[in-house]
Amino acid sequence: MAHTAPYHRGRRDRLILVGMTGVMLAMTVLVYSLAEVPTVDDWTYAWSVEHFLDTGELRMLEWSAHYLMAQILWGALFSRLLGFSFVILRLSTLVLAWAGLLAFLLTLHELGMKPVLAGLGTPMLWCNPVFFVLRYSFMTDPPFVSAMNAAILFYVHWVKRRRTGDLSPGSVAVLLMFPVRQPGAALALIPCSLSSSRAWPVISAVPCRDRNASGCSSRS
Repeated sequence: MAHTAPYHRGRRDRLILVGMTGVMLAMTVLVYSLAEVPTVDDWTYAWSVEHFLDTGELRMLEWSAHYLMAQILWGALFSRLLGFSFVILRLSTLVLAWAGLLAFLLTLHELGMKPVLAGLGTPMLWCNPVFFVLRYSFMTDPPFVSAMNAAILFYVHWVKRRRTGDLSPGSVAVLLMFPVRQPGAALALIPCSLSSSRAWPVISAVPCRDRNASGCSSRS
């Protein structure tokens, strides 16, 4: 099976990204709460951020299900710049959620999906009930999904372009997933599984029209 050429972004893609971002901002204005109250049980993780700011010690409450060191540091960065509050911690999650959606959009492009379809498919993740609700919190789910999307994007780059340099940012994303939710370490197995020659056609299912383009293979 032949390989597709790397996707090149154009003006239409930038317009789709701007439009998608505008819709997300409009929805955020309608839903985002400025109330200084916790959401679900994100007070557990907010306590860790506040404790770190006060003492410099990374500590989780005993009943916490995850050791979210990376998310604590991310929330502490926003809190150091803008002040500690649940409102600011929710803002930090929104930023990560947007970055994860961007990675998802670029992954769809890399897999050969047309810009319009990719632009319609990405808001489906944005409107996922769990992702929609918890991105307005300091829960671990949106940061975990965003790091996973980033890792998959670079792994797809690696498969499509066969550049080992794409493994490094993908591996960094996996390393960031682990200190948010420990099951994220399973994604480190992706490079091992895709190293098999049998895995290449699964990712490159779209025929390559230009045999001379970078990223195309002479094999079929």
